[in-house]
Amino acid sequence: MSVSNSGQQRFKEKGTGFVVLVVLSVGMFLLTNAFIYLYGINNVLSEGTLLLGLIDALLTFTLFTLFFHLYRRKIHALFNVWRNRFGNKSSQLAVTILALTFFSLLIWVSPNTITMIIDGVTRQSVVESSGGNALITSLASTFFFLSVVLVGFSSAGGKYKLMLAVGAAFSIVVLTSRAGLMLLGWLFIIVYLIEYRPRKLLVLGVAGVVLVAGGSLVTSMVQNRPLESVFLGPLKPVEDLFLYRGYSYVLADVATEWARDGMKLLFPFFGYFSERILIGLGLATHPVDSDAVVRFFVFDSDIRQHSANVVYPWWAWFYGAYGVAGLVFKAAYLFALLRLALYLRSFPLLILLIYWGLFSGFGKHPLISLDGYMMLFWVLIIDLISKMRMMRCRAETVVGS
Repeated sequence: MSVSNSGQQRFKEKGTGFVVLVVLSVGMFLLTNAFIYLYGINNVLSEGTLLLGLIDALLTFTLFTLFFHLYRRKIHALFNVWRNRFGNKSSQLAVTILALTFFSLLIWVSPNTITMIIDGVTRQSVVESSGGNALITSLASTFFFLSVVLVGFSSAGGKYKLMLAVGAAFSIVVLTSRAGLMLLGWLFIIVYLIEYRPRKLLVLGVAGVVLVAGGSLVTSMVQNRPLESVFLGPLKPVEDLFLYRGYSYVLADVATEWARDGMKLLFPFFGYFSERILIGLGLATHPVDSDAVVRFFVFDSDIRQHSANVVYPWWAWFYGAYGVAGLVFKAAYLFALLRLALYLRSFPLLILLIYWGLFSGFGKHPLISLDGYMMLFWVLIIDLISKMRMMRCRAETVVGS
């Protein structure tokens, strides 16, 4: 094989990782819909809801396929630059200070949480009793979940990566939620597949199964949830993953109705931030505040009763505010954000947007609550920290000139 053909083959293999990402998203979508029919949830949905969800999914898959095809060289170049970040003392010191600060805060707020878990208190009771500590826990855990993956794929030393890994593991226990575990898992898979190597695919598959199944089992035990399912026996945590995503179709009807009041034209784009402005001005007819987001909607399917909250899908807000054209607006908006990440040369922002678009956006609006803005805040801070050495050198150059 010639040098040219060898280079083309390597480039083709790297492009395969993007294909795998889209295929994973398609698989999640299909399995979610399978559980919707398996449980008879489709019978409680409004006419056309599943079709609208399908149209959004097709637009999203097409968007990412096009984006990866057009910009995979730039994405790989961005990743290669990122791999050399965090090798300087300034960045490492900043990461260490943040990690130690947030780990100390988690230790400070955790005794009551851990005691309640040991006593067998349910997760809902733990969350309700957290009060003001919830903001600290969310801020700290979001930092650890994002940084352990992003810094983990950089040139930072092993002790820094271990420190962040310990913080992430402790956050999962304190947060008592599988959501953090899933965020951690998907971010790892996304970054790993950008540097796709076929020989390591099996390792990724095994690691993924162990992470999701094992982690879900542990967090289910921590949350004192039942481990037996109707269809999958002891694999209830896996079933819950797809069933929970399926609830988004039920809440899509609610989101669509709320978004039709004429006051939520900006909510599909900016979520929590735009809604806080409306609430402050007294103009929100259906306030989407924290109470509204976590409020449970109880409904019955052919199998059992269900309780759904939080998972208001992104597409439903666009559809409610702008009709079918809103689904196209969503795709165009997401594409523009992806291009912005490339323009800013922000690898962390790009990874977050891929996660939102391919894996979490089907289940809920990424900016429906303050948590989404925390993620956005931290990816920008982590990106800024990684460039500290670069900015310092530029400053010295300007001063010297």
